[in-house]
Amino acid sequence: MFKVYALGIALAWCGAARADVIFMNDIVGISPADQNSFTSGQVVHTGLVVSGIGRGPGLSPTGNPQNSYAVTGWSRDISPDDYFAFTIAPNDGCKVDYSSFSFTGDRFRFGPDAVTFRSSLDSFGADIGTAPWQGGVIHLDLPEFQDVVAPIEFRFYAHGGAQTTGGYALMDFAFSGTVSEISAVPEPSSMLLTFIPLAAGFRCMCRRRRAAHRTGA
Repeated sequence: MFKVYALGIALAWCGAARADVIFMNDIVGISPADQNSFTSGQVVHTGLVVSGIGRGPGLSPTGNPQNSYAVTGWSRDISPDDYFAFTIAPNDGCKVDYSSFSFTGDRFRFGPDAVTFRSSLDSFGADIGTAPWQGGVIHLDLPEFQDVVAPIEFRFYAHGGAQTTGGYALMDFAFSGTVSEISAVPEPSSMLLTFIPLAAGFRCMCRRRRAAHRTGA
């Protein structure tokens, strides 16, 4: 499981300059999947607003599992209703450069044996990446996931397996990346105010030089 040590000052504002864990949850509790979305215990960069982990309408909590987000109802093929969901939105004045999504998973009763990751940027049409059911890393260091200033919903599709009655559980997850301030673009009026004194100073220098040449002659 992912452990939280000293995110502390690094998460204190949206100006963090290094890649780090920006949203994570070790998923601890009794029957976390009873909640849609589950937010207890999550760690979130203060420059972000997140949804927690949720589930699609085709999935149902299973039994009374502890310390995992466990559900049943997965289809063998990817289904638009069968997924885990995470929405991440930068605060005003902040942007996100994503680097990766990592997770640990478990399956039971011959449940899903493959994982596919997609996003709302293309209405969940294309795969960002795939991983084995046990866990892995999905790389998000793609151009479309850099300098992000709008909310993105990521969906985690578990599929395959021998039995549609089987289940799949997410044990923990973490999004990594950099949250930073958006660089301010000077207003045209302020740029003009800066340019006028510079131009005036340049003209004065030119006049002094011409005067010096005439005196020397």
